[in-house]
Amino acid sequence: MQKWERTYLNFIYRQFNAVYKHPQGKVVLTFDDGPSGEVTEKVVNVLKEWNITAYFFLLGNNFPNKKDELLLYKENGQFVGLHGKDHIPVNMEKSWQEDYIKTLNEMRNTGLEVKYTRPPYGLFNKKYLQFLEQNNLQLLMWNHTTYDYKHSNAKKWAETVSSQIKKGDILLMHDSPKTADLYPDGIRFLLDNLEKKKIEIGALPEARRV
Repeated sequence: MQKWERTYLNFIYRQFNAVYKHPQGKVVLTFDDGPSGEVTEKVVNVLKEWNITAYFFLLGNNFPNKKDELLLYKENGQFVGLHGKDHIPVNMEKSWQEDYIKTLNEMRNTGLEVKYTRPPYGLFNKKYLQFLEQNNLQLLMWNHTTYDYKHSNAKKWAETVSSQIKKGDILLMHDSPKTADLYPDGIRFLLDNLEKKKIEIGALPEARRV
């Protein structure tokens, strides 16, 4: 991730009261685009091994055949957030509000506590911010893009990411078929590297378990 990108993201997020950094300097893991079947299970199992809580931003279109994954998040104490019905930005979809409310209700009806949201591609508008306020949701973004979906060499990817990480970073990762070749080994290498650097990994202090 380039320095200019981090600076730009931080500036934008501050304007909209978004959570984008851990106040106590821990590194936060977040995963977009799930649930995704086998990848979800592998990722959650690695986090369980390391006793780490992460954030998973889910797409409504992925729910119908993946009820077990929703339970997997809950049973393993992971947080879930709303990513939308599909991966179309809210400023390009006229019916997004209706779709988002339906998806949010589906998530909450399964017993999941949904406190956070993250729009696809990080793009949003004024109506999206109003939607958050009306539905008691907090905008949780990121300030470190890992580009995991572009890599298959787990060790090399982990070395690159861990060399760029700063304390307090919120990492953007993906619970997706696109990361099937990278995970779970990439996560194990990354966590091991961060442990060697004595960088603590954890959840945000104000978060509540599902």
